Amino acid sequence: MSRVACLLLAACFVSSLSIAAEMPGDVGAQVAKLKDADPKVRQKAVAELGKMGAKAKPAIPAILELQNDKTTWVMTKSLMALKDIGADESVAKAIKPQLAKFPDIRSLAVDIYVSMGDKATPTLIEALKDETTAEGACEALVQLGAAGKAAVPALTDVSTKHKSKPVRDVAMKAIKAVSK
Repeated sequence: MSRVACLLLAACFVSSLSIAAEMPGDVGAQVAKLKDADPKVRQKAVAELGKMGAKAKPAIPAILELQNDKTTWVMTKSLMALKDIGADESVAKAIKPQLAKFPDIRSLAVDIYVSMGDKATPTLIEALKDETTAEGACEALVQLGAAGKAAVPALTDVSTKHKSKPVRDVAMKAIKAVSK
């Protein structure tokens, strides 16, 4: 390994240690495991963080990195942990691509947006503009109800212009739900 590569690796390691050091000890210990090569270790660590609830909020940036994990069940468990910890605005944009995934993953992302209440609405409006994430955004807005009222103009566009009839139908359902 070249000297530059060694220095970069050392800098990343020190950076992750300093971030973990700013967290409660048990949270930092689990965050350190999120970089493990073994997906079972990563999955167990993120599950433990989820069990900690709001105490694990400092771990959210590290958990968000698992949204790109190549092991689907690690990524899935990270969504579950985010919901258990209590998602905030920093999570909204990071999980938006999950609205385009298959129903099991999409429903986890929808649950997170619903738990965020009206704070999720701006990101859901943005997601409505994308053909691939529109359906998931509509599903979230159906459950969000009146807290998503600001999405009516974007939902109207989806209900009339989306190429998929099932997506247009769920957009109509969302319009009714947010207009109550």
